Amino acid sequence: MGRSKCRDCDHYLSWLDLIPVFSWAFLKGKCRYCKQPISVQYPGVEIAFSLFWFISAYLTGVPTNSQEWGFLVFLLYIVSSLIIISVYDLLYYEIPDQVAFPAIAISIIAIFLGKEPSWKDAILGSVFIYSFFYIQILIPSLIYAFHSKKWKLIGETLLFYFFFPLWLFLSLFLPQKIIEKIPLFRESEEEEESPSWIGGGDLRLAFIMGLLLGLKKGILALFLSYIIGASISLMLIALKQKSRKSMVPFGPFLAAGTFISFFWGEFLWNAYWDFLI
Repeated sequence: MGRSKCRDCDHYLSWLDLIPVFSWAFLKGKCRYCKQPISVQYPGVEIAFSLFWFISAYLTGVPTNSQEWGFLVFLLYIVSSLIIISVYDLLYYEIPDQVAFPAIAISIIAIFLGKEPSWKDAILGSVFIYSFFYIQILIPSLIYAFHSKKWKLIGETLLFYFFFPLWLFLSLFLPQKIIEKIPLFRESEEEEESPSWIGGGDLRLAFIMGLLLGLKKGILALFLSYIIGASISLMLIALKQKSRKSMVPFGPFLAAGTFISFFWGEFLWNAYWDFLI
């Protein structure tokens, strides 16, 4: 990727320009060299990193041995991945593979090193959440193909999503350029135009959620994600910032549900059932 540079004048930035939050404030939100405005998005993301890192470290507690230090580093990595996924999805309506795949690989390694949930619970959680999203993508895609009488698209859709777990697994170990050359694992442009509540990137995020939370907390994270998403969407509609047909990226809501469920899932789950009983 190379050194950081201004998006307007392409001037390479020095370390004085890259101090989180402080550089933006000191420069009054403008590039030192061309004086063009720097989006408030940059200090906003930096503040989000600081805030969620602090919350995660505070709730986890002060590490006292190498295993606890390792868990804290893993947790901060996953939290950072969720923040990046959320911001990228908000900006581009896409979940970047460059972030999702390493997070899945790191989560798998962490499970086999003894991190909760157990590997059985992690597999159950991943399969459940994946299947939940899989159905929401597959059914609208098939309905679109049948309605449009695109019979070839029906076969391509079934094959692609049926073998998606294999494609996801291979993507953890093979370069993306190799995967893209395999016709079976390449989405058609027509399929991408079919209506769906969620996108293929959410299937990648599903694996992260399952590996991190397990089945019980994973179900709770899904529930929280839809509640948060529906609440914010209704609020935006009421404020006339979105219409009923506008796209609202779901990745940030899934990330929020995952974060809440990871730290407070057990308490919320027990409180919910105690309330019902």
